[in-house]
Amino acid sequence: MTISETSYENTATMLTELMGFEPADSEGNRFRYLAGTHNGFAATVDLLRVPDARRGGMGPGVVHHVAF
Repeated sequence: MTISETSYENTATMLTELMGFEPADSEGNRFRYLAGTHNGFAATVDLLRVPDARRGGMGPGVVHHVAF
């Protein structure tokens, strides 16, 4: 799963401190987190930092929450 955000720090803290994900890799503006030793579906989250992104509005293609 990839989550695009203007700033990724708060989501990174939630993933690591609350949900047990571990930082795995980063390249440019992409930061990867893995769910512990688990592999496969929903075990990888990429946070994509896009500081100049336009704020999403409600409508098709917009996600307002993610369930794990």
